Order: sequence, then structure tokens, then C-alpha cells
Amino acid sequence: PEFRTIIAQWDDIGLPPNMIVEAKDLWKHATLEKRFVNELKADVHHHARKMFLLTPLTLSEEDESKV
Repeated sequence: PEFRTIIAQWDDIGLPPNMIVEAKDLWKHATLEKRFVNELKADVHHHARKMFLLTPLTLSEEDESKV
């Protein structure tokens, strides 16, 4: 396959369970609209890399629809 889905689970990267985070794609210089809980999934080309900056959030009810 040309792309693979890679999953970073919070317990594998040292974040507490159920933490809600905002992810910034450092290569694209863009913050993703979706918020992530317990894991982040990304489709990656077989010879590519992705790097994200994860920022913990406290969400309002309005933001919960993005999770």
C-alpha cells in the first residue's frame, strides 16, 4: 500500500488517558481542526514522516463536537 495508518496512543507516549489534545502538524505549519482523545491517527506515505505538537485542552461544549 502507498499509505499506512500510524497510531500514537497516549499510554505509549506518556500522556494521561482521556486527555484531549489539539495537534499542530509541524511540517504543514497548521493546526488540525479535529481534537484527539486517547490517540492520534495519521495516514503516512510509506517513506514519509509526520510530526505533531500536541497541546492539552480543556474544551467547552462548543468545542466537544470537534473531538
